[in-house]
Amino acid sequence: MRVKISLSDGRTDVMEFSSDISVTTFLTLLSEKFNVSISNIHSIRSGHPPKILDQTRPQSVVQFENGDRVQVVLSTKMDIRESPERTSPKRDFIEAKIPSDVQGLWDYAQHQDRNIWNVLLDDIKHRKFTSLFNEGGGYSKLMRLQKGRLYRTLFVQDKAQK
Repeated sequence: MRVKISLSDGRTDVMEFSSDISVTTFLTLLSEKFNVSISNIHSIRSGHPPKILDQTRPQSVVQFENGDRVQVVLSTKMDIRESPERTSPKRDFIEAKIPSDVQGLWDYAQHQDRNIWNVLLDDIKHRKFTSLFNEGGGYSKLMRLQKGRLYRTLFVQDKAQK
């Protein structure tokens, strides 16, 4: 399969891969080709009408078709941990909301200079990070927080504007 990739920073190129490629493999190839961190990829759209690639399902097969134009939107936010200024109350609030076990995984992956998905895949045997995904684990808490924020953004603010 051959698709044209367009990044939001203006770079474009063509990628070739098999039609049964997983989301994880695609993200890894994309990261290597364009020298971008997977964590800096905000969204990926393809086709008409545009379909959004679900990055939360790493083992699913990408739904691209040969000749598709794939648009990759890169995140413009700074990594909180790399910020030289720690004076922003908003940054401190966001960082305080990240559960410590999730932050531990992120720090471990950064220390190993690897992406989180590869760390988790290698961890399947050792099960060191399994508790993050159990009820009450860090990712469970983080997802509830994000869903609440999304709900407030979409519904509460929308109703207030009407």
